[in-house]
Amino acid sequence: MLTASSHLPVVPPNPGFQATDLDIVHTSAIDLLLRKFVSHAATAYDAAGIGAPWVLGTTIRAQQGLVGVWGGPDGFPCYSDSS
Repeated sequence: MLTASSHLPVVPPNPGFQATDLDIVHTSAIDLLLRKFVSHAATAYDAAGIGAPWVLGTTIRAQQGLVGVWGGPDGFPCYSDSS
């Protein structure tokens, strides 16, 4: 079994952000973290001589609710309440 522990940066909400007072996490950071995990898992399994397919699982934990932020098609941030 492979395990990894990482901390994603969170950003305090902007003073004018009205939807919630939750911290903000950039969804691209989650995407990059998961891609890195899958890539490193593939390398580890290949080195151990374990052929594909593999079953990988991840768990993302937060101490409090978060708001996901990603760039919208117009370049402005879009918000998604995960609570």
